[in-house]
Amino acid sequence: AFFDLGNALDELRRLPEAIEAYRRAISLAPAYADAHYNLALAYERTGEARRALRHWNCYIRLDPAGPWAHHARAQASKILEQEKLAIVHRTSPLRREWKSRHPSSRLALIRDPLLPL
Repeated sequence: AFFDLGNALDELRRLPEAIEAYRRAISLAPAYADAHYNLALAYERTGEARRALRHWNCYIRLDPAGPWAHHARAQASKILEQEKLAIVHRTSPLRREWKSRHPSSRLALIRDPLLPL
């Protein structure tokens, strides 16, 4: 029932409520692969890539030959690649050197929202 509610809310673009419904569906049936898939999609649409990645991986683990497994793998790979690029950017020697020369600059305080401080 919560999965269907999530789908209805998702169609209405009420993503926070859809996410909650999918989460409740998963809490009742953790092995329900389709709920993980839809939750991953909803998280991506709200910009929560790390949370989406967790549920893409759950879907792949639960249904590796499922109808959307290829798409789930592609999305997971895309998120991992984006995070890898963000890590490289964050730790690049040029960026560290610039930050050391301009420690009080507001730009030095900008961080990637997907990465912990």
